[in-house]
Amino acid sequence: MGRRVVLFFLALVLAIGGAGAVLAYVSKADSRAVAAQEPVTVVVVKHAIKAGTNADDAISKGYLGTEKLARRAVPSGVLTKPDAVKGQVALVDLYEGQLVAPTLFGIKAAATVGLQLPSGKMAVSVTATDAQHVGQFVQPGSYVAVFDTFTSQTGTTAPYVPSGDGLSQGFAYDQATRLLLGRVEVLAVGATTSVPPTPSPSASGATASPSAASSTQLLLTLAADQGQAQKLILASETGNLYFTLLPAAASATPGPGVDNHNLFDGR
Repeated sequence: MGRRVVLFFLALVLAIGGAGAVLAYVSKADSRAVAAQEPVTVVVVKHAIKAGTNADDAISKGYLGTEKLARRAVPSGVLTKPDAVKGQVALVDLYEGQLVAPTLFGIKAAATVGLQLPSGKMAVSVTATDAQHVGQFVQPGSYVAVFDTFTSQTGTTAPYVPSGDGLSQGFAYDQATRLLLGRVEVLAVGATTSVPPTPSPSASGATASPSAASSTQLLLTLAADQGQAQKLILASETGNLYFTLLPAAASATPGPGVDNHNLFDGR
């Protein structure tokens, strides 16, 4: 009986040792096979991403990750680092397991894609010329402060209140500029449109031919709550909006504004 037990355990030890040797061989063979395939790191969608999603948000949530694949199985141009698309947005819907190419992200969302609205916000669009929105530096995900220039109803008395009749050029009117919104997020930057110049009146009162070239306007879509949206809409209809680009976590400071009479006061 004791001899049988010894033989049994001896056979068991030999079996375990043999299995270990086989596993070690297989592991080395797998390593050699992987090495022979020249594995490369690629960016892969780990979780479905909707068009218009900010790439920074997708990266922070782990929606974009990396995997190693055989070089021969990887199409040319596939991204190797998620950080390559930081500051951009998804231009189309992306699906789990999809390899990520640079063309799937860009600085603005395609015109047909839905917007990703922050909770409690609505999208409102206004037009602006290059000078009014800091050229091409404002992109989806940027934060801007909004200023309004208007004809003042209260003359030289601060705070200045818009009269609501636009930018009248009469000498009897005072014009002022005040901060309208201290910080709002840019959701999308739309297509440009060419706007013909407005004819200017001549000295005799007749309308003269346009003297300036046509301007180019860009559509900016902002994330605003209802109160902010109302201010943007009214100001865009009765005044002249300007957008200034803000650094991270900064906001513009509200104040009484500046008008024709204190423009050069040195404040």
